Amino acid sequence: MKRACLEVTTNTYEPRFVGTSFPSQGPWGGIRLLKNNFVRMKKSIPFILLACLFIPNIQSQTKLDIKLDSIFKTTGFVGLGISVYTHDSVLYQNAFGYADKESKIKYTVNTIQPIASVSKTLIAVALMKAREIGKLQLDEDINKYLPFRIENPYCPDKVITIRHLATHTSGIKDTREYEKGYIFTEKIQPIYHQMPFGLRKLLVKKYVKLYLGNQEMGMEEFLSSIYVKGGKWYKKSNFSKNNPGEKVQYSNCGATLAAMIVEKATGMDYRDFVKEYILTPLDMKSSCWSMLNQTHNIKSSLYLMQYKIPYYTIVTYPDGAFVTSISDFTKYMMAMLKGYRGNQSILGPASCREMFAYQLKKEFKSGIFWEIKENSIGHNGSDPGVLTFAYFYKEKDLGFVIFTNTSEAKDYIQKINKMVKALKESFYK
Repeated sequence: MKRACLEVTTNTYEPRFVGTSFPSQGPWGGIRLLKNNFVRMKKSIPFILLACLFIPNIQSQTKLDIKLDSIFKTTGFVGLGISVYTHDSVLYQNAFGYADKESKIKYTVNTIQPIASVSKTLIAVALMKAREIGKLQLDEDINKYLPFRIENPYCPDKVITIRHLATHTSGIKDTREYEKGYIFTEKIQPIYHQMPFGLRKLLVKKYVKLYLGNQEMGMEEFLSSIYVKGGKWYKKSNFSKNNPGEKVQYSNCGATLAAMIVEKATGMDYRDFVKEYILTPLDMKSSCWSMLNQTHNIKSSLYLMQYKIPYYTIVTYPDGAFVTSISDFTKYMMAMLKGYRGNQSILGPASCREMFAYQLKKEFKSGIFWEIKENSIGHNGSDPGVLTFAYFYKEKDLGFVIFTNTSEAKDYIQKINKMVKALKESFYK
């Protein structure tokens, strides 16, 4: 099951306020929990929020809460949180539904949950900070830092750089073995028995059985097993036939390799580096890297459709296992928007300019792990029991965050579009 199969794309890059249409969502109805074969599903994300000037007031928020709640009840999401922000203030935050429906524990803006591939934006910041403190350069060979050697067998003489990893142009492909990195804490119940017959049921059954056979591995062992000659899962086809920098091919493992490079270049555990340079400066006290052994008093359960699933860890945790809340992550996105607008933030202005600039080719629509569109910048993510969106608008001091603890909800994009339309009706002047 795959996070960030959702690459935010729009056809015109203009904000669409009403009647946004979306491509077919395929047999999964919502997020396709497949990897690679696993083709990345491209979804249009409504950037209604980002084109509006929000002027909050108590009366409109009351009406907005009622409207959003009525939409939420049609979504199939168990719990959901929303935040709207500028670079220096929170304009709106609210939450709906349950963090745990069985225990009737409400989802709040302080509820923590994994955020899937939105986690990759922290790798971007970590890379830029490591460069700021003189530990690495983006155009260096990845093999200068990695504890093993990786080369593309189709073009072994071509150097793969850190920038290639950060733009998904390295030629390092995600493989079927990537799914072996999901380690569930408990046996997954055969929820597929409760589903109507169809492709979705068959795929869920397949992946439940696959996950039950997964075993703990270290990150270095896992990645070297796939991409180093002689590794137990190594195949020539684990690499693209394209030269580095020629083609975008989304790679979770490539992102994790970038995080590993931060570790090797700085001599710090990646989690410790993120804590020192991102979480602590932004006072993100509720954020961490695992739902396990987490004492936070509002910890969300995770749901595939309406079926509760166990917590899990991910061997390649930097690419999608960051755990946070709407309130905490809004602090981070406010800092990103502040930096984009040229102000000193947790990164200097020069680092932010490069991180949020088109890399290699404009048509790649990629910054340093950030999706760079015509009018917006951000990232989204999906994983079992997780769906997340975090974006800000280029020309306006405005952004939004949406988290839900439910994957596979039917027609979820259309329902989120309705929520964003309600925000526009309530705040746009």
